[in-house]
Amino acid sequence: MKRDIIPKEVKLHRMDLSDWVWHLVRRDGDPQNTLRQIINERSIRGSIDRTSNETVICFSEAPLRQLINQDAALSQNDYTRLALYGVGFKKSWLYNLGALPVIYQPNEYLGYLDPAVRWRHVEFDLKKQIDYTWQREWRIKKDILTFDTKEVVLLVECL
Repeated sequence: MKRDIIPKEVKLHRMDLSDWVWHLVRRDGDPQNTLRQIINERSIRGSIDRTSNETVICFSEAPLRQLINQDAALSQNDYTRLALYGVGFKKSWLYNLGALPVIYQPNEYLGYLDPAVRWRHVEFDLKKQIDYTWQREWRIKKDILTFDTKEVVLLVECL
């Protein structure tokens, strides 16, 4: 067995593991229309990361069941991001394009990162009550990510 591959038996017991990453659209605005635009254009547009000033596209590697379970809590707390509308990709497909997990750390450690990878930095500071680790974020440094319909699955909120 290769040491660097997760054994199938572990995946059966770890409900927090997934082979998928999800790009979820924002709750504010018109999530249905945003998803429609992504599908029609077969692309996702990046946004500027404030730390690095690079254009990135964000994803969550949280399993779909967990994203669905957290939705009510986000809605009740007027959280404007992460609607249950979006697209999912195989993690390996995005990784091959350059996507990686973010690096959660206090801003004071940012200087230790090479400027070429600062687009992966997300502030984490429990002293200031800043903790986004629950998002399990991945990013890719791209202006636009284009995809073929065979590479994507849709996530559409059903009530």
